[in-house]
Amino acid sequence: MTRKSFQKAVRLCVMILCIGILCGCAADKEPDGGDTNGREMNGQETVGKEAKEGTYTCTFEIKDVAGNTDYGQKTEGVKMSAVNTLVLNDDGTYEYTKLTGTLDEEGNPEKYKSGGKVYGTFELRYVFTGEYTREGCQVTLEPPMDCSFTENWGNLTDGAGMMNGSGKASDGDRVHSMEGLDEDPLDYFEGFFYWHSGHENSVVVTLDPENGTFLYDEDAGVNARYDVDNVGALADSPLAGKRICYLGSSVTYGARANGVSFVEYLSARNSCEYVKEAVSGTTLVDENEDSYIHRMLNNIDSDEKFDAFVCQLSTNDATKKLPLGEISDSRELDSFDTQTIIGAMEYVIVYARQTWDCPVVFYTGTKYESQEYQAMVDALLKLQEKYGIGVINLWDDEEMNAVSKREYLRYMYDPIHPTKAGYLDWWVPKMESYLYEYL
Repeated sequence: MTRKSFQKAVRLCVMILCIGILCGCAADKEPDGGDTNGREMNGQETVGKEAKEGTYTCTFEIKDVAGNTDYGQKTEGVKMSAVNTLVLNDDGTYEYTKLTGTLDEEGNPEKYKSGGKVYGTFELRYVFTGEYTREGCQVTLEPPMDCSFTENWGNLTDGAGMMNGSGKASDGDRVHSMEGLDEDPLDYFEGFFYWHSGHENSVVVTLDPENGTFLYDEDAGVNARYDVDNVGALADSPLAGKRICYLGSSVTYGARANGVSFVEYLSARNSCEYVKEAVSGTTLVDENEDSYIHRMLNNIDSDEKFDAFVCQLSTNDATKKLPLGEISDSRELDSFDTQTIIGAMEYVIVYARQTWDCPVVFYTGTKYESQEYQAMVDALLKLQEKYGIGVINLWDDEEMNAVSKREYLRYMYDPIHPTKAGYLDWWVPKMESYLYEYL
């Protein structure tokens, strides 16, 4: 090898060595030059990464919003979603917008379409301002100092008595969504979307600076607390470890609460097991294969072990104006006329006792305008005298009937079907109290 060739070879080796060192150094750094302690969202551990000023969004699909807003019975059939926007300013203040309505893919309000018809635009927009604190990616929105709001109810302004309105809390403006309601706009601060719940508590969120999004803490907000997984168990419940069978229709199923009813809430709170045999639209009267009796005989294992059998006094029998019937002089199964409401109730009572040898409890719905259902409640109370069954009588409960108009709007999707809040906050405490004593 010549001297010149040797010098070229040395220079080439030095160059290769330098490139290797530079590549190795680059590999030790994040692509953006940041540290490696930032956290990903989706519940993974977050350490060190700071929330930055800027704009962040949180979206909710139609399935998330359904059954979780005020005025459930008024917005029946309206497919509303939600987009919340959080602006963090460098002076420690925030602008927090909660928008619930008929939104397009970009989160902008659009006219509601259904059955080939086009209806008005639903837009419930609340913009809160206040101060925030932060620790890493977690941001605490302190209770708001002011709020501007706009409510547009589309076709419900004519068909359901809703009232459009707008204003600002600091100007003394109030929310009048319905006649007779007078509310502080600040009270729509807590919760994930459109919900009248107060403004005394802070709202805590976790930011994803990389994607410009945020998430609420799992246990924060009024909406999240109605998720069954977030319902805490009571200490030393008398129902703990018990196994209860529930037979019913839409109210037992939770038709207006995404399939969640008092059954799931009561079981979660009291650490008890359950079998839930519930089909919407079905009747006590044995008129088809979906009736209470047919499903009780065919869908519930006769070898099960139950500590109680709870049956719904179905409103469908009243709605269909099915025959009430009369109380039998007998206690034998084959003597009951199951083509009548009373005969069907007697059959359920006797069969459940004979088959599962456990206490039988019926429960009623809360009060609404129905002479037929009133007659069913009266008949049930007479059957209680005959058989000594338990009756959770929500229909005649004075405390239940004294609920305010605002509470009723939150608790009931319509006069028959509760919302999640109606089940957990209104019905379950009464049902628990009765079962504690009766069982």
